[in-house]
Amino acid sequence: MSTLNILCAICSEYFKQNDTIYSTRCGHVFHKRCLFRWLRRSLTCPQCRKNCLKHNCHQLYINFVETVPNENGTEIEFPKCYDWLYIEPDMDMTDIESFALKFGQDEEGNVIYAARGRFNGDLIPGYYVPQKKSVIVPWGFKSHTTTDDIELLDISNDNAEYKWVAATNGDIPENAFATGHTIMGDVLYTARAKHENMILYGKLHQRYNSAYVPFKDLEICTSTYEILVRKPKKNTTTDVQL
Repeated sequence: MSTLNILCAICSEYFKQNDTIYSTRCGHVFHKRCLFRWLRRSLTCPQCRKNCLKHNCHQLYINFVETVPNENGTEIEFPKCYDWLYIEPDMDMTDIESFALKFGQDEEGNVIYAARGRFNGDLIPGYYVPQKKSVIVPWGFKSHTTTDDIELLDISNDNAEYKWVAATNGDIPENAFATGHTIMGDVLYTARAKHENMILYGKLHQRYNSAYVPFKDLEICTSTYEILVRKPKKNTTTDVQL
């Protein structure tokens, strides 16, 4: 089965197997491209007109395979996982702390969280600073601050442990997970490294065997780093063990 007998209420097309599908808080479903285009001009659900913000919309992972009865009659438990939530300007610290993955502090002492942002066509892992309402990402030998299309890593429904694993020269440890990509399709990972007695957070670009972290106005390159990994477990926490 390659399509569902369900229409996107915006474009009136049936959902297909390779579509990215999102649900609003009120339960209506749309293509991601359709919904986010709509939300650029209206902060309401396209279907019922209730208030709707991007960070309250979640991606749906739909099984297009025909279902079969469970042999032992037990209820099937769907796997828990992380998600990426778009942040809104009016989101406060209480909202962020309820779902986001806390990294630590930046060089100014501000609390920071796992995030990613777009710059020059790349979707780049970095960190979000609530006090600045910005995500900081490394790109092109410089540190960049962006306020557009910021996504925070949501682990509120995840049953996994997040930790840092040391690696060098482009190596990717077990349980590492992709958190971004370049415009050319290269996968990027969330990384951290030490510089001037500080822990800095940025990206690993395996093509160049190096991690890149923002520091002041610069992008620092290093072949010695740690990668954020996700290991399933029974209990989860919202803070990375630093």
